[in-house]
Amino acid sequence: MKIRRIVAQSAIAMAVIPSTGLGAPGSVLFSSDMDSGAAWMVNGTADTAIEFGWDFTSMGIPASPGGSVTGLRLAANIVSPTGAETVVATPTDFTVGGLYTVEFDFWVNANGPFPPGGGGATEFIGGGVGYDGGTPDRNGALLLVDGEGGSSRDWQMYKDTAEQFVAGGQYHIDTNNNSGADLSAFFPPQMPPVFQQGAYPQQSGQTAAGCGAFAWHNMLITVDSDAGTANFKVDGLSIGTLDANLGSWVAMSGAVEVMYTDLFSSVSDNADLSFGLIDNFVVKEGAASVIGACCLAADACTEDTEDSCLAWGGTFRGEGTRCPVQGVARVVEPGGWVFVHIIDPSVNCFTATGRSAGCTPPGPGEPFIDSWVSPEDEAMCHLFGTNGSPAIPADFFDPGSDPFTGVVCLRGTPLGSTPFGDFGDADTLIRRQDDPFDRCALPSLVEQTVDIEIAALSLEGVDPITVTFNGGQDPELWDVPTVGLSEVHTDVNTNNDPPMGSLTVTKTHCNGGTYTSVLHVQPRFTFTKVGAPGEVRVLDTGLEGIDPVLLEQTDPASWVGDLDPMLGLENPVCSDFHAGIVGAGVQTECDCNTNGVRDACDTPDGDIDGDGQTDLADLAIMVDCVTGLCTDPPCFQPLYGDPCCVLADFDRDGDIDLGDYQAFQESFDGP
Repeated sequence: MKIRRIVAQSAIAMAVIPSTGLGAPGSVLFSSDMDSGAAWMVNGTADTAIEFGWDFTSMGIPASPGGSVTGLRLAANIVSPTGAETVVATPTDFTVGGLYTVEFDFWVNANGPFPPGGGGATEFIGGGVGYDGGTPDRNGALLLVDGEGGSSRDWQMYKDTAEQFVAGGQYHIDTNNNSGADLSAFFPPQMPPVFQQGAYPQQSGQTAAGCGAFAWHNMLITVDSDAGTANFKVDGLSIGTLDANLGSWVAMSGAVEVMYTDLFSSVSDNADLSFGLIDNFVVKEGAASVIGACCLAADACTEDTEDSCLAWGGTFRGEGTRCPVQGVARVVEPGGWVFVHIIDPSVNCFTATGRSAGCTPPGPGEPFIDSWVSPEDEAMCHLFGTNGSPAIPADFFDPGSDPFTGVVCLRGTPLGSTPFGDFGDADTLIRRQDDPFDRCALPSLVEQTVDIEIAALSLEGVDPITVTFNGGQDPELWDVPTVGLSEVHTDVNTNNDPPMGSLTVTKTHCNGGTYTSVLHVQPRFTFTKVGAPGEVRVLDTGLEGIDPVLLEQTDPASWVGDLDPMLGLENPVCSDFHAGIVGAGVQTECDCNTNGVRDACDTPDGDIDGDGQTDLADLAIMVDCVTGLCTDPPCFQPLYGDPCCVLADFDRDGDIDLGDYQAFQESFDGP
């Protein structure tokens, strides 16, 4: 997983050290962001293609998990003459054995229309272990998945070229066809990215459930080569465990691989649309940790290890337990941490008071205020005395004190009441002059930029600093009880405010996209002598003429416009921009009646088929959509199958029942 960094580039350096993130434990043996092929060897048959550092956004594909928009693109069986073709990428001169894990994110694109897909649409992507390092075909222990469900076996495990079948006892799913209950429940239907729908008329409709296309997925392979086993999970669902001791033998140690293959002779009717993507490739030493549901505050749920869950102050619900649909996990962003979606069903967490992390709705003409809670287990450190970052001057603490050079590490403390409102335990407020997008706007790859600036800051030192006198003698300890904003931020009479920052946003899908940001911060440090709290010294960097800290979010990170109620955040619908949130089901229907407006924003006037009147034709559609009463409120996920049924759900409660029928009657105006 790529780790987003906030980089300081100013006279005073303030670095935010990112967390190690979520994932398998143990030392990293090999990792790649798939932007360069320097550490990779490629083995492919004649009619294949591979490109490292390919830009996903050129085909309207959202950033991969972690926020990257570039990675590895693979294609096979591109032109006639037809024939099965395969391309394999493997790290150069790298082999591994014993206990280890292989993890990567993948996307498979397919040519429409859907279902069932266009001509020659069925192609497979995947990865494996025990690769011999040179074969341009299936080799080692492998899992492959197709995009659109055009095979009788859409999820296939292999021992070398020998396909393994469900009857052999190594699969954990009921059937490896996409129509099986396990797969169809876990992987919902998807639509092509909006850009592809506009640029390629054949990219219409949506895939069947249980397929791999048009969404980012995570593959985790957990290997014990001594025992001869390799378990394959996709998005946490265990597809199966290949066992070298069951049936035919296969190597579990050796090289590792990612693969794209067309197992059939037919060529895609549009090669531009038929390809696979790989990003965030990591090999780690040791077995994967036991994963289960972790309950955090505010009814928030994430799948995590027990140790990590407890470290975040959560409650671990046991091995194999799962989070509800659109549960949550954590991600570090500028100024603090917020929640990020994970998809899948089962454990419902307790309800508790949550952390403030959201926004407050502005009045007419007033700016938006975004609040942040800084990470508790990370150090935000301010460095004095480096090139261009002046030391605290001599005699600042007391006559004879030496210039102070060194690091002051900080953590957040609650702001309390502010002129903008009460934000609970938030320690940072950022003011935005506008929302980057109207919530109802359709996606566009055109960037939008709005001004931002820091509005409030409340930090404290983690440990005292050591101040010396007369050339290193007589050390004293000084606490750092507060770090706030300089008076140049807060005093309207000053004329030397820090420069305005900026937020640059791209809307890549119906409910969000990616962003980068620049933020200028002018801190004000307060020091008190340990044992003598009445001895107070203040260093206001703005009044001293020291340049502001420049915090840059340079890697595109995720955002959404509409927050899921499961997040439990305060004021969840006041803004069209929520940084750090990855929306669940971002590729599903966003304008299914093609009227140019997001379905969630359509006026529910009963005109379900979009012909300009509410008539018996709409009633027929509504009858087909009826689901009955939603008996397990709150229903965050629509219970109806056809996404266009959302237009018949007048009260947007996830079901279509008599209440919606009454609203339909009131709007009826046709024959």
